[in-house]
Amino acid sequence: VYRRAHQPCLVCGTEIRTRELAGRNLFWCPRCQGTGA
Repeated sequence: VYRRAHQPCLVCGTEIRTRELAGRNLFWCPRCQGTGA
């Protein structure tokens, strides 16, 4: 989902989230790519 921040996920339609970590941007779907916890 690279560079799809705030756009709908192509699989489920949930808004793609983004966050910066160690100077890099992360992009993920909170529904399809859960927290892993």
